[in-house]
Amino acid sequence: MANSKRQKSSRPKPSQTFRSGSVRAAVWQNLGENGPFYSALLTRSFRDAAGNWRTSTTFGERQLEDLLIVAGQARQWMVDHPLLQPN
Repeated sequence: MANSKRQKSSRPKPSQTFRSGSVRAAVWQNLGENGPFYSALLTRSFRDAAGNWRTSTTFGERQLEDLLIVAGQARQWMVDHPLLQPN
């Protein structure tokens, strides 16, 4: 009997995501030489000519308002969830 449940992916997931319209902000936790830090990946979803979903990191005039919204939400989330720095 085939397993009907999807197997969970072992791919890393963002710490938090925000969406407004077709624009998404994904907040990632990273580890650098000076300790942990956050970064944000801002993307726009769209369908190509064949109807397949794609993402882009370029934004037109119509998406800029949504970009501002999710960028602000991502920044506020980072401020509200500080990472502990090593001593």
